[in-house]
Amino acid sequence: MFSRPNDFDLTQYWHDSTKEFIKSLPKYEVDVELSSSIVSRIKFTGRFVQILKMDSPSENGWIPAKLCFDTEQEASDYILGFGDQIRINRPNSLKQSIYDMARALLDFYEQENFS
Repeated sequence: MFSRPNDFDLTQYWHDSTKEFIKSLPKYEVDVELSSSIVSRIKFTGRFVQILKMDSPSENGWIPAKLCFDTEQEASDYILGFGDQIRINRPNSLKQSIYDMARALLDFYEQENFS
């Protein structure tokens, strides 16, 4: 039979363990600039991306933001879906990943004759 220690506080334990679990979840942070035309879509798709920070538009009209994904692969897939409406500033490895994915897609379709 199990007996709970006298000083055990279930509420505190639950709070601490939940906090620790959330802290240990994978996260992949990305610094980007967003086209103003997609901001509402970015906010709507919160299940796939977490907006950590969004600033006012810069002089060039792009909106600096920090986004968080679970993995680099999720970030690549998500960002590629927005085409030229998201500009990646950091990390460079994600820029390369997006470039490689776009190049592979172009190569795939170049095999077909569109004329």
